[in-house]
Amino acid sequence: MTLEEHTLGLGKVIVNLHSLEFKLRAFLWKREGHSSWKFLSALREGDTAPENAFTNYDTLNELIEKYNAEAGESFPELCVDPRIVDLRDAIAHGRLGSDVPQPPLRLLKFSKPAGGNVKVTNSILVDDQWLSAQTTRVRLEIEKVAKALENIG
Repeated sequence: MTLEEHTLGLGKVIVNLHSLEFKLRAFLWKREGHSSWKFLSALREGDTAPENAFTNYDTLNELIEKYNAEAGESFPELCVDPRIVDLRDAIAHGRLGSDVPQPPLRLLKFSKPAGGNVKVTNSILVDDQWLSAQTTRVRLEIEKVAKALENIG
């Protein structure tokens, strides 16, 4: 795998995580009684907007909890796996690198310090198989939320 292919693969995982968050917010927005989120494209830097499912400061974990609580009542098979947050956190807060300037790179994430030490919480070889598996994993979660959105009309 080239560095360009590695970057593209990791980008696919990140874009899917962003898409998952958007779908979760769309579901919760619709449950709030709104019908269209087209107002988002009109917003410009400095504008103010009311707090709602699209504009609030909920974390991915909070969004999944809210979604699962709502969707789980009617569609328990469409609940999102909350462990997807661990993937997002590893990518967002981890260190990606290698001792050689070529893939596969290793994704390392560390705990908060305690007594002058940190614990390695993630050590992931980011190779073709991992990238493909994570892209598919997040895509399946997106499809669950999309199906729930369809089901609520």
